[in-house]
Amino acid sequence: MCTTGSCTEVRRVFATRAMFDVNAILGGRQVDSLCQEAGRNVDENAAWLAWFAGGEVSPPSERFERFTGPYVTVQGTTIADGWTSLVSTDFSGRTLSSTIDVDERGQPIRGATVQGQEIPPIAWTGVEQDGTDAYDNCGDWTFTSTGRFVGTFGYLSATDARWTRGGTQDCTEAAHLYCFEQSAQP
Repeated sequence: MCTTGSCTEVRRVFATRAMFDVNAILGGRQVDSLCQEAGRNVDENAAWLAWFAGGEVSPPSERFERFTGPYVTVQGTTIADGWTSLVSTDFSGRTLSSTIDVDERGQPIRGATVQGQEIPPIAWTGVEQDGTDAYDNCGDWTFTSTGRFVGTFGYLSATDARWTRGGTQDCTEAAHLYCFEQSAQP
């Protein structure tokens, strides 16, 4: 990314425009290909991995590169200065310097309004703040019945730890995915 004559290597980040239920995730094995497919709208030659863990997918702490440069949205807004700030919390409780609430085309993702109440957009993660596996993951992303299992999600509008571990929801619901550019094709 180049600004005012200076170029810096970055890793781009977006939330998928599409939302996926547990059936689409298929035990986690589909999440990276869903990100790769959506990422073609950003850069056909880039490698994309989902910020996701559980089932057949190891957590980001085990499979992501430890990039030391900035992570930016596809619009160029910095969300973290590097891997360490991505998985850390500062003294104010803030983790990210900006939200990850834009899709692969750089368009904002808005929540829904249900019966006059704003419902913020969320992304399936199954990931703790430090990039490790969270416990709640819809029975390894295979259980789709109502009520028995829940999955961890993050709020697209959060900059504190809730961006990745905002809460849990029933496994029959759908959510976006966070996608992170990596240095090489997975």
